[in-house]
Amino acid sequence: MLLFLGITLLVGSLLDLIFNGFKFLQIIIALVGLSLAIWSLIIPFLKRKIANSKLSFASGFLARIVLLAALAALCLFTLLFWPSPAVYSEQQLKEARFLAETGDYSQAYDRLQALADKYPAQAWAAKKEKSFLLLAQTRLEEASNLFNEIIYAQPHDLQARFGRVQLLLAKKDWTNARKESQTLLLYDPHFFQAYIALGDISSQEGDLLRTIHYYQLASRENPAVAEVHYKLGTAYRQALSYSDALYEYKNALSLAATESEKNDISASLRELSKEIDQM
Repeated sequence: MLLFLGITLLVGSLLDLIFNGFKFLQIIIALVGLSLAIWSLIIPFLKRKIANSKLSFASGFLARIVLLAALAALCLFTLLFWPSPAVYSEQQLKEARFLAETGDYSQAYDRLQALADKYPAQAWAAKKEKSFLLLAQTRLEEASNLFNEIIYAQPHDLQARFGRVQLLLAKKDWTNARKESQTLLLYDPHFFQAYIALGDISSQEGDLLRTIHYYQLASRENPAVAEVHYKLGTAYRQALSYSDALYEYKNALSLAATESEKNDISASLRELSKEIDQM
């Protein structure tokens, strides 16, 4: 009975791991099943050996301790060295992004396909990453098809929705970009990138008051992003509100993460200072 139960737990858990990827609970169930199966096979053998060789009770107890220690070592080895799909997935996504940054999109797509083939549960993550790479290549129709597929299957995927916003901005489809941004905010009112997008759309449409309003909202939601302060500073500068522009540019400079960002912001600060001096 124990043998049947152990094999059932072990086989069921391993099949689930193979087809659905790593789950800590399934590992534990598989180990329990393995333990029961081994226990049901070994213990009768040990009992016979103890009876035939007249081993003491202490010797039998020691044999059980050795068996449990071996099972514990097996559990520890499995937990430490089992190839976790979550770790593998993150590694593959990072490698795909790196390859895309170096311009090797073909290899990047191969990595994403390998991830989807190895772990079907990670297929949506691979598709989403591929859609952003297609967007970066300005392969807009292909990216649009993938974003639509992801959003249809997972309407609460905010990153995919924001990807579609970026795609609509790339197409200069301001009306639908605004609608998609507003829909995104219905799912998550704190998604600050949507406020940035709405500010960008308003800027393109020449609505300076709305531009400032949306960038202010983005700044309130996430004040630690240099891009938000830089865009807000630029909007204030266009509105001739130089003191506010100076304040936002300085904030942006203090938060800038790369030398390129710092150089751009510093250049804008110098230009702003000249404009103030000419007043």
